[in-house]
Amino acid sequence: PESEYFISTYTTPLISELLITEHGENILCSECLQEYSFREFPEDELLNNGYYLACSRCAPDRNNVISLKWHKEFKSDAVILENNGYLAKVITSNHRYCTIDQRGVTKGVHVWRWCTRSYSSWFLWANSGS
Repeated sequence: PESEYFISTYTTPLISELLITEHGENILCSECLQEYSFREFPEDELLNNGYYLACSRCAPDRNNVISLKWHKEFKSDAVILENNGYLAKVITSNHRYCTIDQRGVTKGVHVWRWCTRSYSSWFLWANSGS
């Protein structure tokens, strides 16, 4: 008789299967952070993305990443732009601002991620509808 752990008869469970086992029928969407039944997740998400599953609503927007380009005119003098306007650096410690040089996002699921380095003061990020 073959052992149950013989390579042809034993396979490790998918992470999505473990999530269903741990949390019942509901799984947390890694994009919108809402819990949904595992039936609300596309099959390819369940098979391929492990803990980073996206629900059927969020999955179409996955991998549609756009970097913001900063406006070369509408910024403080204390801000210098590098990498063709995609990187803004502060050169003095005071109040400063910088606006983007593109149309705002008006539809879809939006996640804003900021990468800040070497800071020692407060931040104020603002998003405006107009």
